[in-house]
Amino acid sequence: MSVTFLFPVAAWLFLLLPLLWWPMRARPRWGRLAWRAAVLACIVVAMMQPSLVRRAGAGEQVLILDQREALGTSGQAAARAALAKIVATLPGDARRTLIQIGGRAGPAGLPPARVVTDGSLSTAFGAALDRIALGSGAAVTFIGNGRSTDPHWQEAVDAFAARAIPVNSIDVPFAPRSAFVSDVAVAPARVGEKLHLDVTVEGDGGTHRLTVFEGERQVGASAPFVADAPTRVAIDLPAGRAGFRPLRVALDGRVQFDALAAVQDPLRLLYLGERQEGAAALLQRLLGPGIAVDQRPATAAFDPAGWPVVLVDDLPAARFPVVAQQRLNRAVARHGTGLLVTGGMAAFGAGGYAQAPLGRRCR
Repeated sequence: MSVTFLFPVAAWLFLLLPLLWWPMRARPRWGRLAWRAAVLACIVVAMMQPSLVRRAGAGEQVLILDQREALGTSGQAAARAALAKIVATLPGDARRTLIQIGGRAGPAGLPPARVVTDGSLSTAFGAALDRIALGSGAAVTFIGNGRSTDPHWQEAVDAFAARAIPVNSIDVPFAPRSAFVSDVAVAPARVGEKLHLDVTVEGDGGTHRLTVFEGERQVGASAPFVADAPTRVAIDLPAGRAGFRPLRVALDGRVQFDALAAVQDPLRLLYLGERQEGAAALLQRLLGPGIAVDQRPATAAFDPAGWPVVLVDDLPAARFPVVAQQRLNRAVARHGTGLLVTGGMAAFGAGGYAQAPLGRRCR
């Protein structure tokens, strides 16, 4: 048995006792002064809330039962069996409290369980600490696996130690976990390029294989690999058409993860040239689907700033109006348009660009 104060900080109010002498200008009346001091002292002691702490009976027995899905069916059953054995050995006068992590209702023979649905050990230990009266004889028994979803459970255990409350533990291992796909990162690509998939697999030590589907059609696969821990697997597949492509990544034939690939339009190239017959079509075949070649007459009215790249191919200055050259110069200077000028004697020899706007830019 012991006496404790719930709010000992209120004892600082005893410093106010000397103020009882302050209003007395004449000779103090010691009897009245003593009564005032006694009344103020009683008020301060009451504010400190003295409490009598004593042990009674076998004390509180708080049982924390782990029923999280990670234990599996066999692990959950093993935890319940261990709980039944502990309950059978408790003294008859022991007060029993069950706190359950995950699952539904608790086993029969105990008060209704307070289910901790977030699977957090710190929340369960905090609930157990709240159930134990200050200074009462108590013990806490945890039945399950100590793997927690947060790093704060040690604070609750330290609170038990500060109050001299023993914490017992009965370990129940987690059920073996099958491998699964935890993340798929898809880098954007253009038409004609490769789509790069970076797949993260949470492994189980076995050999696995990934396959990628678009709709019901398989579009890619990985080589067999061993995953004993988080493993990153790279898969490349053709980008195909422009637009958004919904993909499904399957591990060992089981669909595990949905992803969305963004395929951008091909890079547009403006072709200005007329001396080489069929040159634009041949250039398109050479560059492939990643670049779309758009041929326009140099004499037509258009703004070259609408194209990322402009190719002037063997084009004499006489066939390239000065106004069009000036528009091309502005597109290069102000909009960052790429410019490539090719050709032979018709363009660089007697092409007439020496004093032309395009010639002054290309010097």
